[in-house]
Amino acid sequence: MHDSQTRLSPKKIFAADDSALGPKALANALWSNKKIREATIASLADSVRLLAALWSSAWRVGKGNKIANSEIVAFEETDLDAVYRKDKKFVPSLSLDEMVQSQLFEP
Repeated sequence: MHDSQTRLSPKKIFAADDSALGPKALANALWSNKKIREATIASLADSVRLLAALWSSAWRVGKGNKIANSEIVAFEETDLDAVYRKDKKFVPSLSLDEMVQSQLFEP
């Protein structure tokens, strides 16, 4: 997140915004801006690398290579809510105000 914001600050994105343009025209204008386009691509690449590292580490910690193929099951999207929300205290969904009040995050 720090690298993304250093590469392309939210202020630069807001400054490039033109509310007179519709969504497609605005997207084209932003993508035509070389600095915004290149910073966006670099940030997306960083995100892909991070996601790959998270999946790899989860597989390693969960000893995925020791799970028999017959035990590996596919989940439907509708099944995942019960998995993710099993422990309400694990990575809770918080509003920004709740995050600040918890004092667990930098304001």
